[in-house]
Amino acid sequence: MKKVNVVLNLGLVTKNFMPVDKKTAIKIIALSTDATVTECVGIYKGNVEPSLKIEIYDTTLENAIELAREFARTFNQWCVACTYKFKTVFVDAMATEKERKELEKELAKGE
Repeated sequence: MKKVNVVLNLGLVTKNFMPVDKKTAIKIIALSTDATVTECVGIYKGNVEPSLKIEIYDTTLENAIELAREFARTFNQWCVACTYKFKTVFVDAMATEKERKELEKELAKGE
């Protein structure tokens, strides 16, 4: 499979409006993948929230989407944005394997 660079955007507020501990989030990300993590501000449904921009290098689209799903589930998010070559998909915590494959195909259109 082709290795690519992708960006995930993870909000630091849960879908129940509880804060996610940034240090814990970074430790979990570090256990999952090699990445550069940048603090930023995100806007979701009109709400401004602290966020993390997670730049993952030398991965596959399949792995990136799986990481997005795992992060959405682990951090109790509605979804995690996954961007590859200016194409963004939103990965749900409960995305099925079929849905993840469809998201992978959607991102691959950017090639």
